[in-house]
Amino acid sequence: QTTKYSYGFSDHIYPENTSLYPTGKEVINYFNSYLDKHDLRKYIQFNSEVKDINWNKSKWEVKYKKDNKEHIIISEYLIVASGIYTTSFLPKIEGINNTDIDIYHSSDFSHKKMKDMENKNIIIVGNGPSGVDLATNAVKANAKNVVVFYRSPRWIFLRERFGVSFHFFINRIFLLLARIVPKKIFLITIYVLYYTCFHLVYPKLKVELPSDYITRKNLTLNECFFDYIKDKKLFYIKDEIIEIKKNFLCTKSEKSYKTDMIIFCTGYNEEIAFLKEM
Repeated sequence: QTTKYSYGFSDHIYPENTSLYPTGKEVINYFNSYLDKHDLRKYIQFNSEVKDINWNKSKWEVKYKKDNKEHIIISEYLIVASGIYTTSFLPKIEGINNTDIDIYHSSDFSHKKMKDMENKNIIIVGNGPSGVDLATNAVKANAKNVVVFYRSPRWIFLRERFGVSFHFFINRIFLLLARIVPKKIFLITIYVLYYTCFHLVYPKLKVELPSDYITRKNLTLNECFFDYIKDKKLFYIKDEIIEIKKNFLCTKSEKSYKTDMIIFCTGYNEEIAFLKEM
């Protein structure tokens, strides 16, 4: 979702042959080259899990686990850079714990599981970046049927079209200027531009747009999502799961869908589990 120009260190640029939107492998290679450049590996404890952090009068006490052994570090300074989205959120749905359907959260779903999608009926819940990417990956993995359920519309744009990358338009300056313009004028302008460009490529598709400014919280980029919808390889439906049975689910619109796998792309609880209240 982020270009190589925005997702990197100022003193270490990506190699020229890196994709505009770097793949996971390219990002890992980039990070490794940065570690080697500055000889940082000696300061890192890999494969370690922080279990608890406490403020002990004048210093921080960090307890972590590595190789099944617990360790303690005492430090004057502490920087928590793990983010607040560490605990996955699953909606409370009747039957979710009593079904033969494979249930995943997007955080638990790795590329190694993609092969398990082949010839399966897949349900994706959520139309954010993870949901849209997993849906298109399911199609590429030759899933039998792919359905994306969503509750609220999002701004979904192609990463690139007609040789122009979308990142030129979605940046801090653009987002700031957009908020200066009256909301009605902004939305009318974006609607006209969006539908004009959209219908040039997908003349028969109908898409619901948000009624709010474009922000990083309601923006999704994907290069083939609408192509797969057009080709009926993927179905994008505004609906909500209310009950999960043995091998099918029921929705708010009183429809049922037979499925083999449900992947919830429903975000995270905002918390840092290992950081106690001070």
